[in-house]
Amino acid sequence: SMTNFTVTEFESLWAMVDDTMNTAWMEGRGRRSTTSPKDALFMALAVLKHFSTWEKHAPDFGYKAPTFEKLIMRVLHSVQPVLYVELIRVPSMSNLSNSDRRFDHFSYALYEVDVTFQPAQRPTGRFAEQKHYFSGKLHLYGYKIEASVSPEGRCVAMSESFPGSVHDLTICTSALPFTRPTC
Repeated sequence: SMTNFTVTEFESLWAMVDDTMNTAWMEGRGRRSTTSPKDALFMALAVLKHFSTWEKHAPDFGYKAPTFEKLIMRVLHSVQPVLYVELIRVPSMSNLSNSDRRFDHFSYALYEVDVTFQPAQRPTGRFAEQKHYFSGKLHLYGYKIEASVSPEGRCVAMSESFPGSVHDLTICTSALPFTRPTC
């Protein structure tokens, strides 16, 4: 399947974001998108499942890469707040204790925190601007994000992206307030 969702699951997701997507699709001036909001959500889910480059996904849906990227990012920015409120439940320490779900070696830890690297194309522009995205540790250009994971394996928090040259500890100490003590 293209999205790993059954038709029923997709329809449930659509029911949650229907109003938001239709409102977002009608705002603004200029030409309207020929893609329906529901189709755009499907495309976004397919991209999230099979993430490759925009140049690879765009022809699959009959778009050029920059237009397709803008479309998918518009969908994600529209649905993210709604899906977060509807689907994300951050577990508390008392809930984890009551359900006997804790980390084996650190039973007092609420979350596990790690910084991960996402490779990207070398940025255009001057070398001084490019080197900000270069990770000396991995010898690649890209971005870093911090993710906090509960003992159940669910991602409960994620930072914004940082350039590849930013040290992991710097990201950890500047992230969300509840992750600071665990760094």
